[in-house]
Amino acid sequence: MLHLARNLASTVIAVCMMFVSTATPKRALAQNASAGANAVSRDCVKRLVSAYPDVLSHSSEDSLYWRNGVVMPLGGLTIPKNSQVLTTQEWEGFLDKATLRDQLAQCYPQPQSNGANDSIEAPSRNFDPGRIRYEPFFRTMYGATEEEVGKHLAPVRWLANIPEAAKNLLVTTVNGVNEKLKAVSDELEALPPEYRPYLVEPAGTFKWRTIAGTNRQSNHSFGAAIDIAIKFSDYWHWKVSAEDQYPYKNRIPLAIVRIFEKHGFIWGGRWYHYDTMHFEYRPELLTKECGCSQP
Repeated sequence: MLHLARNLASTVIAVCMMFVSTATPKRALAQNASAGANAVSRDCVKRLVSAYPDVLSHSSEDSLYWRNGVVMPLGGLTIPKNSQVLTTQEWEGFLDKATLRDQLAQCYPQPQSNGANDSIEAPSRNFDPGRIRYEPFFRTMYGATEEEVGKHLAPVRWLANIPEAAKNLLVTTVNGVNEKLKAVSDELEALPPEYRPYLVEPAGTFKWRTIAGTNRQSNHSFGAAIDIAIKFSDYWHWKVSAEDQYPYKNRIPLAIVRIFEKHGFIWGGRWYHYDTMHFEYRPELLTKECGCSQP
């Protein structure tokens, strides 16, 4: 009788565990494995090198080697394991001192190729892949000062074949970012007319400045970022919440997002601390080694 009771208890436990497993959202599983995983694969570090072949040479277990002779430490993995329960203030404190290894710690959701109108699910708390930046990496890559960055800037003709929208945007030539943005522009021109309102008034590319409310340098400072469609954009910092809650909001069509991602630009709309107008050139995060799948 005791044996039968134990078997029955084991069966009940097994069924309950099965139910819990199947009831857990796939996205939560994916983000728990990324947002707080504290694991950066060696292949992801190698992909960082191959994403910038003109400026990076190779990597070792603890260092990144630049073609100009700089040896940059990868640093420790300091992203908090409990990142999803941190307040925004605590998370910002982490961002202020993130290492190069931390920069790769959250996997960027890989773009979907199906349908132009599918929706994006709200990222989990403090899931900001690509928003974690080790500033010396970008200063070494693009220039440590406004003057140094300026030496590598070139105009890109945005929407060149749409007279009412065409304009020159200053973008860095390092890593061929200017050529990548021109390819983005060419593809955006071919979208149906209903997308044009989101494209005709880009909000800016190069501008040497810090990120609002921080001492961290914006990626716009390096000429490797662009903002679009400010009147259709949403930014968490515009609605600072006393409750420290930032419900996800996006009005940028994903057909536009996919074109940017295709050419190596990540999107701030995939962040918990969303910035839906923002795109920046980070091709390493758009690879399977540094990315994660969406359900």
